[in-house]
Amino acid sequence: MSSSPERSPVPSPVRAPDDGALPSYDAGSDVRDDPWYGRRGRMSPQRLADFTELYVRYGLSGADPLAAWRPATLEIGFGAGESVVDLATADPITRVLAVDTFGPGVLALMRGLEAAAIENVRVARANVLGLLPELPAGQLTLVRIFFPDPWPKRRHAGRRLLQPDVATRLVELLGSGGVLHYATDSTSYAQDVRARLHGFDELTPVAPPVRASTRYEAHALRAGRPVRDLAWRKRA
Repeated sequence: MSSSPERSPVPSPVRAPDDGALPSYDAGSDVRDDPWYGRRGRMSPQRLADFTELYVRYGLSGADPLAAWRPATLEIGFGAGESVVDLATADPITRVLAVDTFGPGVLALMRGLEAAAIENVRVARANVLGLLPELPAGQLTLVRIFFPDPWPKRRHAGRRLLQPDVATRLVELLGSGGVLHYATDSTSYAQDVRARLHGFDELTPVAPPVRASTRYEAHALRAGRPVRDLAWRKRA
């Protein structure tokens, strides 16, 4: 697994503001008042209370805590968080920033972090497009994007995450030797990403790093959709 260049000790958890406000780069409302509709309806009061409590411990809020955390690994869209827990368990020193907008998934990850006593992960319930400008260029050693929404209809292709400007920014954020690891069960999306990243002279294709399987991946395989892992390393 990737490691931060300095291998410095993990600092104390970053604290959210006392009022529980979400990060400035998140367009969402306050976690205490958000109805938090998930795929099965509204989040229960107990789950919302758990979320608020755990977010104080594991969540990032605002640009300054993000800068102070100095993540080496960025995981975009983590589902229920199994892959993040596996990554952090295998390498408990590297600082990880995990970003997703889906409240119940964020709660599932934070519960997993608490159960495994993991301290090298911080979570942002945020739109990653607003977060990327806050990260310094050349800081990341690993970017992971697993099973983003494929937006399969041609007229919706412009909503896919890895648009040209996002790809350019992610390449800027990678340091020398940094790896971008992408996984999808969408053939068209894999082809699109491969063609897009092929255009960056500073990237070279490499064998994908080993990763944990996710529940979405298991669902895709049961449905007969092959999974493709793609990876590129940034040249010196």
